[in-house]
Order: sequence, then structure tokens, then C-alpha cells
Amino acid sequence: MLTLRHLLILAAAVAATAAAAAAILTALQGASPAVRVVAASILAEKPARADAPLAVRQYLAYYRHEGRWVLAEGPAGVPVYALGLGVCPGDIRPLLNRAYTRQSAIIHLAGCSLVMPRAEDGVIVHYVATCTLGSDFRPEPAELELIYQGRPVRVRVVLVNC
Repeated sequence: MLTLRHLLILAAAVAATAAAAAAILTALQGASPAVRVVAASILAEKPARADAPLAVRQYLAYYRHEGRWVLAEGPAGVPVYALGLGVCPGDIRPLLNRAYTRQSAIIHLAGCSLVMPRAEDGVIVHYVATCTLGSDFRPEPAELELIYQGRPVRVRVVLVNC
């Protein structure tokens, strides 16, 4: 049976754990402004530099045309990459099954910015990095045309050199 003393010790332990978790989350969010600036520069296809090296992650997804372009999971569609900068999640499945535009292409999480592939004005744009860690980012766009469901589709690949 728990006495008052045991309940106080338990409450103190829970409070200490919560305080430690809050400190870790605050530290991750404190790194976000630099990551946000780099992500915005990559989206604008302009060079960017971070003071400290950033982890770079790529996520494979597919754009499918279902009356409109939708970013989805699975091999049916045009293969594209999303780019994660900073401390990013292992997968982006919760962010799939929707369309992204230039205005909605950057998603900021604690310590992570995702530059999502977008489809607008008849062009699919996605981002491919040449590194897994970098501080100097230089985007270089290239375009190609392919046939998807019997119609021509322009794909713009932004190669991010780092």
C-alpha cells in the first residue's frame, strides 16, 4: 500500500521525467530556425549554408493522378523523393495521400524540416540529395518529360549537392 511518502516520491519522479522530456524537446526546437532557412532556400532552388552539419534524409513516395495529383505510398505512379533536413522521422506515411503545392511543400517538425515533392501547373517537382550530412547546400534543377497514363508529364528534379 502506498503511503503519502511513496506518493510524493512517485510524483517527484514523474515531474523530473516530464521536465527532462520538455528540455529535450526545447533543445530540438531550438535548432529549427537554421533548418527552416535551409529548407526554404532549397524550395526556392537557391544555395544555403548551415553553421553546423545537418542530417539529410530522403523518402521515396509516388505521385499518382486520381483526378488530381496525390502523393502516395506504393509503386503505382511517378516515383519522387521528399527531402528531410535535421532530426527527421523514420517515415512520412502520415503525410501521404494528399497533394502539395509551393505554399504547402515545407513541413516543419521539432528539429526537422521536410521539403515535400509537389505537383502544380503540370510539373512534378521533387528533391534528391547527394549526401546524408551537409552544411553547404547547392540545388541544381533538371527537367525531363515522361509518359504517365498515356499523357506527357514534366518532372523537375532538384539535385541538392552538399
